[in-house]
Amino acid sequence: MASPDVSGLREQIPGPVHRELARLELLRQLDANEGRLTVLVAPAGYGKTTLLAQQARARPGQVAWVSLREDDADPEVLSRSIVLALRRVAPGLPLPQWVRRQESGGSSEGLALALADDLTASTVSFDIVLDGTEVLQAAAEGWLERWLDALTEGHRVFLAGRAEPGIGLARRAARGDARVLGVADLAFTPEETAACLRDLPPPLEPQAVHTHLDGWPVGVALVASGAAPQLTPADLVADVLGQLPRPLRERLPEASVLEVWTEEGAVQAGLSLAPGWLREVRRAGLPLTPLGRMYRPHQLVRELLDSELRGQGERHTQLHLAAGQGAEQAGDGLRALGHYRAAGAPGEVLRLAEHLAAQYETRGEHRLVRQVLEAVPAGQLPPRLQRLFGHALFETGEAGRGELLLRQLREEGGTDPPLLFSLGVLAARAGESARQLELAEEGLRCASDAKDVRRLLRVKASALLTLGRHVEAGEVARAAADLAHAGNDLVEFGAALAALQLAYRLSGQEEACEAALRRGLEVYEALGMPSRALLLQNDLADLLRERGQETEALDLIARALPVAEREHSVVQALLLETKGDIHFWRGENQAAAAQYRLAVSLCGRFKFDALASRVLPRLVEAALRSGDHPLALEALAWARVVAQSPQEHPDAALRFCEGLWARAQQDWTAAHRLFSQVTGAGLGAAFSSGMRGALYAAEAATELGQFRRPEAERVQAALSTAERRHFCPGDGEVLRRVAAACARVGRPGDAFVRLMPPSVPRPLSLATTLPLHIQSLGAVRVTLTGTPLHLPLSKSAEVLVWLALNGEATRDRIVDALWGGSDERRHVEYFKVAVRHLRLALAAHPAVTFNPLPFEAGVYRLSERFTLDLDAGLARRALVSLAPQDLRRAVEAYSGAFLPAVEAEWAEPVRADVLEATVAAATTLGSQLERTAPGEAVAWYERAIELDPLHEDGHVRLVRLHTSLGHEVAARHASGRYRRMLREEWGREPEEDPGRRFE
Repeated sequence: MASPDVSGLREQIPGPVHRELARLELLRQLDANEGRLTVLVAPAGYGKTTLLAQQARARPGQVAWVSLREDDADPEVLSRSIVLALRRVAPGLPLPQWVRRQESGGSSEGLALALADDLTASTVSFDIVLDGTEVLQAAAEGWLERWLDALTEGHRVFLAGRAEPGIGLARRAARGDARVLGVADLAFTPEETAACLRDLPPPLEPQAVHTHLDGWPVGVALVASGAAPQLTPADLVADVLGQLPRPLRERLPEASVLEVWTEEGAVQAGLSLAPGWLREVRRAGLPLTPLGRMYRPHQLVRELLDSELRGQGERHTQLHLAAGQGAEQAGDGLRALGHYRAAGAPGEVLRLAEHLAAQYETRGEHRLVRQVLEAVPAGQLPPRLQRLFGHALFETGEAGRGELLLRQLREEGGTDPPLLFSLGVLAARAGESARQLELAEEGLRCASDAKDVRRLLRVKASALLTLGRHVEAGEVARAAADLAHAGNDLVEFGAALAALQLAYRLSGQEEACEAALRRGLEVYEALGMPSRALLLQNDLADLLRERGQETEALDLIARALPVAEREHSVVQALLLETKGDIHFWRGENQAAAAQYRLAVSLCGRFKFDALASRVLPRLVEAALRSGDHPLALEALAWARVVAQSPQEHPDAALRFCEGLWARAQQDWTAAHRLFSQVTGAGLGAAFSSGMRGALYAAEAATELGQFRRPEAERVQAALSTAERRHFCPGDGEVLRRVAAACARVGRPGDAFVRLMPPSVPRPLSLATTLPLHIQSLGAVRVTLTGTPLHLPLSKSAEVLVWLALNGEATRDRIVDALWGGSDERRHVEYFKVAVRHLRLALAAHPAVTFNPLPFEAGVYRLSERFTLDLDAGLARRALVSLAPQDLRRAVEAYSGAFLPAVEAEWAEPVRADVLEATVAAATTLGSQLERTAPGEAVAWYERAIELDPLHEDGHVRLVRLHTSLGHEVAARHASGRYRRMLREEWGREPEEDPGRRFE
C-alpha cells in the first residue's frame, strides 16, 4: 500500500543535524563535478543524505530534493515526485510536454522523455537529488535510466542509495558520464573522526575509535554523542539487522564465518541462505564495503552475528570447520587457522600451526611464526614448536620470554640440533662467542639432518669471526655455502653467503665480499623473501658507506627499514646503526646520535648486548660532539648496565665510553687510564673502538707529558693492522699529533698518514629540501615528505610549532614563552627532553641525513633543509595574495582552534589572529564569488558566520546577497539571525537593516 503524503515534507531539503561535521573536501568534489550524474552508494550511516543536504543548503533555490519512498517504485509516481520537487523550488516552472503526456495517459517512457525535453527547454538549471534509491524496483530504475539518457547538459542529478541503482551505472562511469562515491570516499578520515571527538574527555583515543569503526560516520557520531555505555555503535548494527525479513534475519548469523560476502561464497560454504540474500542485506543498509563483486562486512556486523551463531553450538562448529577446510584448500593458512580455532578443533589447529610455523621460519618471517603459535594454547605445544615459538619471540623483540622458554627446554634435557642452533643465536646476541662456539660444535656432533648441519655451520662461522679466527671462519662459512648449494637449499645458501661475505671483508677481500652480498640478495629476491634479505641489505649498505657511496647506502636502508619494522626484526637495530655511521662519518653528530639512540633502545628489546656494546661508544661520542651532554650521560648509564652482561669482554665498551667522557672534560689522567684498558675484543665495527682506544691513550700521554718510546711502540703495534675505515673525521688531527710525538722519541709514525680520514666532513648539498607539513589547527599532525611523524611528547609538538612560527630563538626565550615566563629548573630540563625527542622524531625519517634541529651559538632553529608548511599562516598569506585558491585552502584548513590543548599565554593571541584571518578569508572569498558563483558565495559567508557568529560583516553580506538573488525565505532567515545576534550580544538593532524589504 502506498505511503501517505505528508504535505510535501519529502521535497524539503533536510536541515543540519546536531554536531554535524562540514565535509568541505567532499563538497568541493561534488561542486567540481560538472557531469550530469553523481551517485552515492553506501550502507546506512555513511552520511549520504547529510552530505547532499549540506551541498543543497549552500545552493538555495537551485536544488529539487526528493526523499524517495516505496510508492516511487511505480514510474508514474516517481515522475510526479520529481515534478513536485522541481515546482517547490521553481513554482512557475513550465512543464508543458510532461503535463500533456500525463493528462493523456501516456506511457511511462513517454513521461520520461517529456520531462527531459521540458528541462532542456528550461532557462534555469537544477540540481535534482533523489535520496534513497534502494526503494526503486526494476520498472522505476528503467524509467530513471531512460530519463537520464535523455537529459541534456546543464542539469545535474544526484542519486543516493544503499545499493547501486539499475541504470547501467558501470557503463556510464566507464565513459565518464557518472561519478560514483562509495564507502571509501564517504567514510570519515582520521582527521574528521578526531574533529568529531575533540570535545570528549580522555581516555577516549580518536585514532583507536577510527580504526575500530573504519571511519563509519554514524558510529563515530554515536560515540561523540556521549551515549555510551547505554548505546554503542553495535546497537546501530542491531537496528539495521532488525529491519531484515524474519527468515533472512534468522539465518544471517551463518554469514559471520565469511570474511567477504558473495552469493557464490555462501553456497560454497554450505550456508542456508536463500538466493538474493545479499541484495536484501544491502538494501537494508547493513554496513558493507564493496570489493569489486564482493562485500566486506563491517567488523561490528561480524562480531554481532558471530555471537549469535555461537548460540547454535553444533552449527557454529560445523560451519567454521568447513570454512577452515576451504581456506586451507585455497592456500590461506592463517585464515584457516582462525576458523579451526573458532570451531574448537585443537587437533586441526596444532596440525596446521606446525606446518605454517615451519614454513614461515624458513622464510625468515618470525612475526608470522609467533602469530601462528600464539593461536595454540601454551600447554598444547610440543617441544619442537616451543623451540620455534621461543626463537620467534626473541627475533621479534620479546627476547626475555623467548630466552626463558629456550633455556627451560635446555634444562629439561633438550639436546636436539634445532634447539642448539637457537641457543647459539642467543649466545651470539649476548656477546658470548665462546659459548656460541660450544653450542654449535655440540649440535654438529649430533646433527643428522643436512639442514641442521648447514645452520649450525653458520653459527660456528659467526663465533669464529667474533673470536678473531677469520681464516677458519671463512672455511666453515664456505663449507656451509657449498653444502647448501649442493643440496639445492637456496634459503640456507643465501644465509651462508651472509656469513661468508663478512669473512671476506675482515680478511680484506672487498670484491669477493661485495659479490657474495649481491649474490645473496639475488637469491632472496628470486625466492620472494624480503625478510631474509634484510641482513644482506644492511651489510651491503655498510660496505657502500665505507667506499663513500652514501646515497646508494641510504637508499638501501630506506628500502629495508619498513620491512624490518613490519616484521619486528632485530635487523632494525643494525640498519639504524649503519645509518648512524653514515651521519657520523659526515660529521652530522646530532643526526648520528639520534639513530644510535634508537638502535640501542632496540638492543634492549632483543637482548642484543653485543650490538649495544658496539654502538654505545659512538653514541657517547656523537652526543659529546653535538654538545648534548645529557644524552652522553644517558648513554654512559646504558653502558654500565650492558657491562653487567655475560659477554667475554663486558666492560670494554664502558671503558671506552668513560674514556670519551674524561677526554671531553680534559681529564687526561683518567682518559689515559681508561683508554689503556680498552681492547678490540667484542668491539669490531666501523670506527673500531679498540684501535681508537690505543690512539686516544697515546693522545692522553702526550697531553700529560708522559709520551715516551715504550708508549710509541705500543701505539704503533696496536695500529699496525689498522685501516682508514677504523677511524672517523676528527681523528686525523689526533693521528698527526701522535705521529709527531712518535717522531720526537725516535719512532717516526709516517705510516699513520695512510690512516688519516678527511679532517673536515664533506659538504652536504643543499640543492634539495624536504617538505615539512605541520597541522596546528584542531590537532597537531606532522608529515615529512608525506610520511606521518610520531611526536611522543605534546611539548615537542609545541616546540616545533613555536619554532615554525617564530624562527630561531634562544632557549631562554622559548622556555619563557612555553611556560608563561617561568624559569624553573624543571621546566628548563623538560624543555631539553622535549627538544631531544623532537630531534629524534625528525631524524628518524629516512630522508633526513642532516641535523634537523641545530643548536648553534646558543640558538635553536629548524634546519634550512626543510620547506615549512604551517597551516596557521595560510589565512594571513591568502589575504595578501587574494588568490581564490589560496583563500579556499586557508578556510578549508581551519579544522579547529590553533593548538587547542595548549594553555600557555603565547598561543592565545595566535589563536585569535588565525581565527580572525580565516573569517576574513572566508568573507573575502565570498565577495569574490558573488557575481560568478553566488551559491558558493553563500556557503563561504555561512562558513564565516559559523566560525565567528559575531562577525557582523558576514551577516550583512549574506543578507544582501540573498536579497539581491531574490531568495526571500533565506534573506528573511539571515536577517532575523543577524538581528538576534545584535540584540543578544550588543543590545542594539542594526543601523540599517539590509533585509528591510522583507519586513
